[in-house]
Amino acid sequence: MQTKYRFYGVLILVWVGFFNKEINARTTRSKTRTQVAPKKTTVAAKDTNKDFLLLRSEAVLIKEVDSQKILLNKNATDQKPIASVTKMISALVLLKDEQPLKDIWKNNTQIKIAEEDKDTLKNSHSKLRVGSVLSADLLFLAALGASDNRAIFSLVRNLGYDREDFVKKMNMVAQSLGMNHSHFADPAGLDPSNLSTAQDLLKLLDIAAQYPQICNATTQEEIELFLANKNHTLTLKNPNRLAKHKEWGLVVGKTGYTKEAGRTFIARVKLFDKTIDMVFLGAHEKASVFGDAQRIKKWLAPMYACNACNHYASKQ
Repeated sequence: MQTKYRFYGVLILVWVGFFNKEINARTTRSKTRTQVAPKKTTVAAKDTNKDFLLLRSEAVLIKEVDSQKILLNKNATDQKPIASVTKMISALVLLKDEQPLKDIWKNNTQIKIAEEDKDTLKNSHSKLRVGSVLSADLLFLAALGASDNRAIFSLVRNLGYDREDFVKKMNMVAQSLGMNHSHFADPAGLDPSNLSTAQDLLKLLDIAAQYPQICNATTQEEIELFLANKNHTLTLKNPNRLAKHKEWGLVVGKTGYTKEAGRTFIARVKLFDKTIDMVFLGAHEKASVFGDAQRIKKWLAPMYACNACNHYASKQ
């Protein structure tokens, strides 16, 4: 009988030992899962934040205008070709030396596109054919809003400027704005010697935003041009994609492209109740430069959302 009880006692001890071992193993596995889970979450969040800042443009500068705070700086002092962004400095020259322009606008002067207005450097396409006749104010819209090269060359010629003298004025205006690392070689931005930095272009944006004519021309989604010689209306599109998306609150902006410059883009926008200046230089695809703008917008969203919450809370 004693042997029988001893046998059962041993079985009970073995079973209890096995049970305790299983409980300890399960507890250890549970702790391990608890420790590993946060690591996975942290890595995912890190990757997402990096995606916001994978900017394709070689130089980027983002500024909050009211506070003058630089929000992001990437190679902002690197001098780069700026392509048709150059037309914005050309517009400033025309508007600063405003009497000739006022006269032809006031008199509704009709201007004829000539052979010499063609682009002979890049042979770029234009919908404004030689012989087209349109008013000076519409030509200004075509030059700034649709970035038409013939339009800006024709304006310069019909306002009585020698092209070489006009370029000298462009560089003088740039210097007066403190754009000390900029150089201009032609009114349209075709020459790769049209150079600037993101830092200098913030100064250009600041002054351009003060001219209603530039703001109006560069924020229209489409430019309608009445050709007097054909009694026909020609529609040109604005290459700035932000112009057709009202949520960006585009105030003024200009795009550009040449092989040497890549994609260039400068803009002042109203986002999250803030005025933001953006400069992008040296992107290699059209989608990249506007993609960079979208990435910046996405990056700014939580920052200003937090500020709005704090501002609301402080008033309670």
